Amino acid sequence: MKKKYMNRKEFIQHISILTLGYYAYKNEPISFPQVAEYLNTTTDNLRLKKQDTDLMSQLSKCGIVVERINNTNHFVITNN
Repeated sequence: MKKKYMNRKEFIQHISILTLGYYAYKNEPISFPQVAEYLNTTTDNLRLKKQDTDLMSQLSKCGIVVERINNTNHFVITNN
């Protein structure tokens, strides 16, 4: 798998677009494996990003949080 460096701003943009788009299309949260496939990265890399509290607080301000559903992490839109 090809590793691609993505800065914090780019990562937030991609996650926001993917999460909102997937909700608009399927009306359900998008999983880490789906995001990893689209971004051409690994789920381990996404888990590392999840540990970045600054990044996650910025996503949270946009109404996007990580929740564990059926033993898989998902990006979920909260009802703010």
